[in-house]
Amino acid sequence: MSGKWLELLKEIAPGVRRTAVLRDAANPAGIAQFVAIGAAAQSLKVEIRPIDITLGLDVPPMLLARADEVIE
Repeated sequence: MSGKWLELLKEIAPGVRRTAVLRDAANPAGIAQFVAIGAAAQSLKVEIRPIDITLGLDVPPMLLARADEVIE
């Protein structure tokens, strides 16, 4: 599913050549997702850069509250 996010980004913004990927470096699943996105990035010719965050510390509380609404 992670690679699909990048495919969707390219579909709505075909000219994108570079993007950042937010990930929780403490979560092993986040690292695995980054690998999957990296594989898609190569085939789509998009450069990706990881931005390691710690949920609750680096993410503004307002954004976390909104994410909870979307997930429910």
